Amino acid sequence: MTSGRAALGWLVLAAAGALAFGIWWFTAGRVVRRPDVVFVLIDTLRADRLACYGYPRPTSPFLDSLAARGVLFEDATCQFSWTRPSMVSLMEGRYLTGYRDAIEPDAPTLAESFRRAGYRTVGLVANASVNAETGFARGFEHYDSGDMLGRGPVYADDLRDVEELASALWEPLDRALAPATDGERAPVFLYLHVMDVHDPYDAYAEHATELPETGAVPVTPAGWQLELLRAHGPPTSAPDATHADDLAELERERGRYDQGVRHTDAQLEWLFGELGERGLLDHAVVAIAADHGEGLWEHLTPATDAELATFPAREFFYQKHGASQFQEVIATPLVFVAPGARAGLRVREAVENVDLFPTLLEFCDLAAPEGLHGRSLAAVARGEAPASSVAREFVYSFGVHGNSLREVATGLKLVMPRGKALAAGHAVQLYELGSDPDERRDLASERPDDVRRLLAAFVAWEARYPTDPTLRAKTAERLKAEREDLLKGLGYTGLDVGGEE
Repeated sequence: MTSGRAALGWLVLAAAGALAFGIWWFTAGRVVRRPDVVFVLIDTLRADRLACYGYPRPTSPFLDSLAARGVLFEDATCQFSWTRPSMVSLMEGRYLTGYRDAIEPDAPTLAESFRRAGYRTVGLVANASVNAETGFARGFEHYDSGDMLGRGPVYADDLRDVEELASALWEPLDRALAPATDGERAPVFLYLHVMDVHDPYDAYAEHATELPETGAVPVTPAGWQLELLRAHGPPTSAPDATHADDLAELERERGRYDQGVRHTDAQLEWLFGELGERGLLDHAVVAIAADHGEGLWEHLTPATDAELATFPAREFFYQKHGASQFQEVIATPLVFVAPGARAGLRVREAVENVDLFPTLLEFCDLAAPEGLHGRSLAAVARGEAPASSVAREFVYSFGVHGNSLREVATGLKLVMPRGKALAAGHAVQLYELGSDPDERRDLASERPDDVRRLLAAFVAWEARYPTDPTLRAKTAERLKAEREDLLKGLGYTGLDVGGEE
């Protein structure tokens, strides 16, 4: 009896010591290693282009299988419509109410939270703008964004695809997975930021049969693009023929975007197979998210009428992100697979990307640092709390050329222009997503009371979450010039990005 009590006492003491280092935790009467975490950020991925989110084309069989094994949040909103500010918000778990393109000096990051809990932390990033110089490496034992700054312009065609990213992953990951002298290993937090979906949209012959370029879901309503081009587009000698040819090419580009999603899905399936071979998925939390979506010519470019009259169809309608607050740009996927999470659960309540930070920590039984603006979704994912417990009155997104607020209960969405959109004379817009999911009918002039009410809510949100503005003005001229070269190489020019308050 005495020896049994002594053994139990040793176990309690050992558990307490392990908990102090954060590597182990006590559950169901036993001490277990905290789960590994695999966080995959798919740059520029629209939620509505995944089959698990209702897209009728087979773009995402692997991601669909992950969603079937885990929890899918049907209504997730990113906090910024361009990568770097969006990632600042996501990695800090905080809202941005002003433009910021670098991690705040005093804000704890997601990686730091895991590192302090005893995790080995590895980050591999294909988007060279999410780099150490802007603070994203903080908390990572190994961080690789390609070391692009200081080596001249970088072009999207030169960025690493999933396979190339993986080739740089195995050595640091194997180091992180190596056991300590006692034969045990620490848990791992792995962040992979892939960019294969991003513009330019490549054609993938291996997916052309199942996803032909001409088969993407068309822009609706039928004829909308042609009608606007006729009324406001550039004059041509044969307008209908010219516009038809231009719109047919845009349709093929939309189809190539779908192929890019399918290519990324296949690459991730291969990559996860490799991670599984290394044992990283045996007891793991997996998160899939996106920094923002992508405009695929569904709305007008935010420009003056005079400018629009000179733009060809490719520029007349908006493509890319950063300058838009429409749903195709800010509605993103959010999926968790985790021990204890309910397989196949779909949550309809609106959530935001700021929720990922506290959710990952709670899945690992780690306390969240103070000052986070997001809320944990783990209890809902486990079925321990009703989805209504995370319900929001509003969701928010900030952008270079506009901000938005959506009232969840009514589906009313207010878009407030800023930057070049404001300079172009664009007014506040109001949409009712329930009856107008394509955001075609601006109701601002018809419902001024709703505009005032929602504008007051947005102003109150800005006051509650003030953001220290960008560090760009404090950056040395050399680094600023290098960064501008980098962004231009990535295709961010003109209306696509900004940064001046």
